Amino acid sequence: MGLPRGPLQRINTRAAPCLPLPTITSAVDHRHRYIMMRRVLLVVVFLACSCLLFGFDNLFPLRVPQPPHAFLHPGRPVILSHRGSRSLNPENTILAFENSLLLGADVIETDVRLTKDNVLVCFHDENVARTTNGSGIVRSFTLQEIKYLDAGYHFTPDNGTTFPFRGKDVRVSTLREVYEKFPRSYINIEIKDDDPYAADKLYEEIEFHPGWEQYIVVVGQYCKSLGRFRSLSLSKGKNIASAACENDVITFLLHSFLRTSRVWYTFVQDFVPKAFQVPVRSGLLSLDSSFFVSCAHAMGKYIHYWVVNDPREMRRLVEIGADGLITDRPDLAAQIFRDMGIKEQPSQEEKDRIKSLSGKSFFIPEFDVVEVHTCTSIGCVAVQSLENSLLMASVIVVGIILCCYIPYYRSRSSSSSRSSSSSGMKGPSSSSSSSSSST
Repeated sequence: MGLPRGPLQRINTRAAPCLPLPTITSAVDHRHRYIMMRRVLLVVVFLACSCLLFGFDNLFPLRVPQPPHAFLHPGRPVILSHRGSRSLNPENTILAFENSLLLGADVIETDVRLTKDNVLVCFHDENVARTTNGSGIVRSFTLQEIKYLDAGYHFTPDNGTTFPFRGKDVRVSTLREVYEKFPRSYINIEIKDDDPYAADKLYEEIEFHPGWEQYIVVVGQYCKSLGRFRSLSLSKGKNIASAACENDVITFLLHSFLRTSRVWYTFVQDFVPKAFQVPVRSGLLSLDSSFFVSCAHAMGKYIHYWVVNDPREMRRLVEIGADGLITDRPDLAAQIFRDMGIKEQPSQEEKDRIKSLSGKSFFIPEFDVVEVHTCTSIGCVAVQSLENSLLMASVIVVGIILCCYIPYYRSRSSSSSRSSSSSGMKGPSSSSSSSSSST
């Protein structure tokens, strides 16, 4: 019972004034706001990465294809006879160059080295022993001495059974002799010496023949000598076409993967080479992809693959957009190009002429020589090592997963077998107990 209301106990019936309630943010609200901000930040980062990897290059215009230069033509693949069809003739000889053009090659591909008296000769190896009857490095021979060697001594189309060009006066060719024999034929010249002086001599030789620069593309694996040739060409206003050296290819490959190639070559570094001449594979690194080809074409550059001798591989590379094939078998490549409508069918007279030469000036080989790319720069070795490391890491991860899963699977299977056996043992006992209880 409550106390009776007296006169001093008044009930305050007036409403309290409506004061604004203080804004109190609870821990739950803080947590919710933090989660929302984190989600927004993740979305922003995701969109930025997507723009960088998949659309950043699209913010910059495509490089239009450069004007046709020498044998570099957009949309028209060409056949480059590797060392002048080395599978059909003694390599890097006038005979090989001549027959490759007869068989349908568009371009003569050759290598140059300096002799002891600083003359450029067409020779691939540093040592003369593999292709001639001599021994020693090319740089130790004078022109007269190297001319004395038999350049067809070791050529064999049947794995050593016959040597049809021994004693047939097949000699090492000089670059000047190649020009005199084929003054208006396209030539792809690779500098084999890692020496800037070789580039100086090559430029002097090209300058000695006015107009020859319109038929030539200069390439080289070594960036030092190729860079020297480019600087000479640009300083003299010639701008002779050149292909990428090894470091150029690695840099372009990395920027293409990151989708930053147009940004890099627009604002940071001007890309001087007009073409890439790359192997189909370099170690575990695959370059025969439509992605790599499209990235090069987006920059207005051309792609030539070496050394391609398989007809199915030739067709596949042309279909993904290759601009040229460097091959030991120009006869096979020409036939593939005709089947694809790239080249016209030869006349009956041309067929008869080629057939009459077969077995006399060129021989169809019984086997193909495999060309393997060897890195010479630190960047190339690093990329190949990265590919090997990724493969090794994936193998290790799969091994760890298997090692962890197999014991787990065995333990599960053993436990299941135990449970089944225990249930089997319990079955009769339980039945007997039930029967005894029933009795």
